[in-house]
Formats: sequence, C-alpha cells, structure tokens
Amino acid sequence: MATKHQGNAGEIRALDLFIKLMRTHDALMVHLRTIIGNFGLQPSHFGILETLYHLGPMRQHELAAKLFQTPGNITRILDKLQEENLIERLDEAEDRRCFRIALTRAGEARIGKVFPQFAAAMHELFKGLSAEEQKQLNELLRKTGKGLAYSLKNE
Repeated sequence: MATKHQGNAGEIRALDLFIKLMRTHDALMVHLRTIIGNFGLQPSHFGILETLYHLGPMRQHELAAKLFQTPGNITRILDKLQEENLIERLDEAEDRRCFRIALTRAGEARIGKVFPQFAAAMHELFKGLSAEEQKQLNELLRKTGKGLAYSLKNE
C-alpha cells in the first residue's frame, strides 16, 4: 500500500518506506507471537529473557533502556516473570536503590529451549533474501535505528 499524500517526492518516498516498515513490523510480530506463544511466552517476556540469556544479568533500568520499555512497564513484566520463577532480582551491592536482574535456572532452561527454534524460524523467514541482501538490509536498519536514537536524544 502506498501513501495517498500529495507532498514532495522526499515526503512520499519516506511515507511509503514508513508504511512498508510498519507493515513488516506488524507481520513479524504476528510471526513472533506464533513461534514463542507455543512456549507460553509473550514478545515482551521473550525480549527480556533473550536479552539476559545473551548479555547476562543487568540493572533493571539498563534492561528497560535496551528494550525501549518504560520503567513502569518493565517492572510489571519483571513481576510476572519473577512470579513464574524465570528471573530473579538481586540486590545491587553498589547501589541499594536498584536491582540486578538475572535469569533463574528455570528461566535459562526456558529461553535455552525457545531460542534455537526462534533462530531457525528467523533463518527460514529471511531465506528469500540472499546473504548479501540480508547484510545490506541489516546495515540499512542499523543506520536508521542509530539515526532514530540520535533524534530521540536531541528532542
């Protein structure tokens, strides 16, 4: 679907790109919900478990920033994951006002089971693009993301 906006060529091109990115995002989220839903996880839960699995324990505010979550929302999600014994909040020796979030053994086992299937599904999803096209898309998305992050910092 293309934009019906009658602006200049740059605006039309940018709006068409935005529409395609949002539709792709929505399709990816449906796909993600299907894959991880089979393991009883929601996308926000998966994001936290996956981040901790690959990066290790981190402070709650660092985790929130990495996942673009608000402090209130991350607290709610962490409460749910802690109820399910998938994460634990560890006292931070250097700052008693915050916690370090870590996977429990059950959390590590759950994400360790889910992630290989997720990785295989992503491989399958992007196989329509050549390796070079995947690299190009990755670089373009990284560049766009960095530009957005810079823009948000300077607002």
